[in-house]
Amino acid sequence: MTFPFTVGGFRAAAMNNQMVDHDKSLFRYKDSKELKKLMAQKDSNRGSMNYFFVDTGKYKILFDTGLNASIIKNLEEIGTKPGEIDIICLTHMHPDHVGGLWETVSGEAVPLFPNAMIYVAQEELAANKNSPMVTAYHNKIIAFEPFSPIANGVKSEPAFGHTPGHTVYWVEDSGQKMLIWGDTIHAEIQLQNPEVYLAYDVDPEMAMKSRKNLLERVAGTDTIVAGMHLVYPSVGKILREGKGYKFEPLSRQ
Repeated sequence: MTFPFTVGGFRAAAMNNQMVDHDKSLFRYKDSKELKKLMAQKDSNRGSMNYFFVDTGKYKILFDTGLNASIIKNLEEIGTKPGEIDIICLTHMHPDHVGGLWETVSGEAVPLFPNAMIYVAQEELAANKNSPMVTAYHNKIIAFEPFSPIANGVKSEPAFGHTPGHTVYWVEDSGQKMLIWGDTIHAEIQLQNPEVYLAYDVDPEMAMKSRKNLLERVAGTDTIVAGMHLVYPSVGKILREGKGYKFEPLSRQ
C-alpha cells in the first residue's frame, strides 16, 4: 500500500508492509497496574510497518526499506524504479527496517538499489557490522556523525535509546516540515504515556527521553510526523490530549 502526500514542493509517499498487533508482553512500565489498564484499551498495541519516500527534485530518497523485497511493488505504485533511488537513510538496522535493502542470491547479499548511497549513524553501523547490508553495500555506506546534513532539505538528528544509533530525520521545504521519527513510537499506548517502553529498547531511559523530547517539540504544531510503526497511513500531526498525545492522520490529498 502507498499513501502519496507532499512536504512543501517535495513529492512524498508512505509505504506499508503490513499492519501489526505488537505482542502486549513487549511493553514495559514502572507501574504494572497502570500498564495493565492502558493495555486493556482498544487498539493500544496496534501498529504497522512502514517506510517513506521523498523526491526533492534533485534526489529520490528512501527512509528505511521495510521487511523485504515487497518494497519494489510499492515503489512501482508511485512510478519509481529501484535504480532511480539516490539515497537511503536508515533510522536503525532492525530487520523490519533494512530487510528490503537486499536479496539473497546463491547465498550472497545482492543490493536491490544498485545506485543508492546508504546513510546510517556511525553508532548504529558499529553495532551491526555483520549485517548483510554491509556486505551488499560495503563501498556505498556513509556512516555519519550526529546532526549531519544529508541533502538540501534533509538533516539527521540522534534519538538514541531504542538502538545505539537510532536516528530521526527532518525534511523541510517551502516552510513545511516533516519529522521521520523511526521507532520513537511503536503503538498508541506510548502516545498516551510516553514513559512506556519496549522490552528490546537497548537503553529504555534514553529512549524515553528521546521520545518525550520529540513529542514535546512537534505536538500542536504544523509539523508532519511520519512513523515507521504509526498506524497506516502513518503520516499526520501530533496533538496534545490530557497528559499525553494523540495522532491525527493526514487526509488523502
